[in-house]
Amino acid sequence: MEEDARTRISASYNYILLLDWYQYNFFNASYGYDLQRSSSKRYIIDHVGIDLLLPNTRPQFDTVLATNDFLQRSFGQQLFVSLLFRQLSYVNTGTPNRLNGRRNISFSFEVAGAEIWAANELYNAFRDSATIFRLNNTIDFSQYLKFDLDYRRYFDINSKQLIAGRINFGIAAPFGYTSDVPYVKQFFAGGSYSLRAWFPRELGPGGFLDPLTVEERLQNSTRFYQTGDLKLIFNLEYRFDIFWMLKGALFLDGGNVWTLRHDPSRCGSQFLFRRQTFSDCTSAGADPVNDPFYKQIALGGGMGIRFDFTYVILGLDMGIKLRNPFPGERAMDGIARERSYWVDLQKFQFKDIAFNLVLGYPF
Repeated sequence: MEEDARTRISASYNYILLLDWYQYNFFNASYGYDLQRSSSKRYIIDHVGIDLLLPNTRPQFDTVLATNDFLQRSFGQQLFVSLLFRQLSYVNTGTPNRLNGRRNISFSFEVAGAEIWAANELYNAFRDSATIFRLNNTIDFSQYLKFDLDYRRYFDINSKQLIAGRINFGIAAPFGYTSDVPYVKQFFAGGSYSLRAWFPRELGPGGFLDPLTVEERLQNSTRFYQTGDLKLIFNLEYRFDIFWMLKGALFLDGGNVWTLRHDPSRCGSQFLFRRQTFSDCTSAGADPVNDPFYKQIALGGGMGIRFDFTYVILGLDMGIKLRNPFPGERAMDGIARERSYWVDLQKFQFKDIAFNLVLGYPF
């Protein structure tokens, strides 16, 4: 197949509104190339990218901001500018092998603010005092790096049954004059295409359990706001035909999001390989023990139904929590026994089910 390269110019506008919580306007424009190397391999390169975030918070969310240092630093007005390189994306769509299996792999690497940071550094090199560039003295230029990898495998049992699996890994970090990755560029877990036993932004980060999140869950609310710098999500799904256009699925989801640094306002959120105790926790009722990441893996399972209308697939997934990323209790030595992470299904109630509408397949 001959290579097919095209110039790509795009612009978009997103408006998000959570009643009594917050709203934001997000403008985006980019210029780059779309290169189809073969029928299965595709590259998307954006050289120029400009994003503008204009949030507007409500009094209830202002209460959250007042007690959460991370949100205060990452939720303001921000401008993401890249003039030489913004993003590289790669998609490889595999073909079936002799065992009726196929794989898809994609990744993206994004950087913003590198040119602004370099110009700012050069400017400060000729001055006695340091200056941080801002637009109109109110809008920050954000500087961050972000990488996202998605790997999927599919195994056809027969024409009516399929096993699908996915591993999704992402990491983001600030640099330059930015202290935290912008909130809209952070990773989150939960929802229709992630861990379906949790609502979007309900889970994590790490083993941190926000009292406000517990309160919102008890009120059957979906106003959650937890994000992290690193995510690890894995999904396994058994799909089968029921009759006509109705299809079913059984699934198991796992993973979490974490912060890369210790955050006193979210103790237990840091990605660590060994257990560590902190004494500077500021959040109410926080657990000062930060378990290693593998102890903070959340698990959820459930079932779903999908209507396959050929051109569009509509579905409803119903998930329940099986394992929390935090323990129910700890021993005197600070170590939590494995059984304290698992949900007692004998106390299961209908309200514990998380319902997620799905357009297309989750993965």
